[in-house]
Amino acid sequence: MPADSDSDTRDTHGRYTPEYADEEILEAVREHAPASTKEIADTVGCSRQNADRRLRQLRERGAVASKKTGPALVWWLDDSTFARRLSRKSTANTYGDDYFAENPGWADDLPDLGENA
Repeated sequence: MPADSDSDTRDTHGRYTPEYADEEILEAVREHAPASTKEIADTVGCSRQNADRRLRQLRERGAVASKKTGPALVWWLDDSTFARRLSRKSTANTYGDDYFAENPGWADDLPDLGENA
C-alpha cells in the first residue's frame, strides 16, 4: 500500500515521528484562531484526519484548547504554552543555539505574558 503523503514515519528506534513539527501546527492555530481542523490541515498541508489527531495530542499536553461550535470543533492556543515553546525553539533554529547567550537583552522589548509564561 502506498504511503500517505502526510503519514508519520518511524525513527531509527521504530518510534513514530510526525512529519509536521508541533510548531507548524501551533503556528497554524495561532494564525487562524479560533481555527477549524480543516483550516489547520489546509495551512499545514496535511489531511484533516492527521490534523485532528495532532491537535488532540496537543490538547492533551495543554498546548491548545478546543470547543464544539455547532457542527465544527474550533481550536485556539494556550498562549503561555505557545509563547514558551515557539519563541525559544524558533529563535534557536533561526539564529543558532547561542543566540540567547550572545544577546543578553533579547527579551527587553517583549510583552509581559504574566506569571504563567
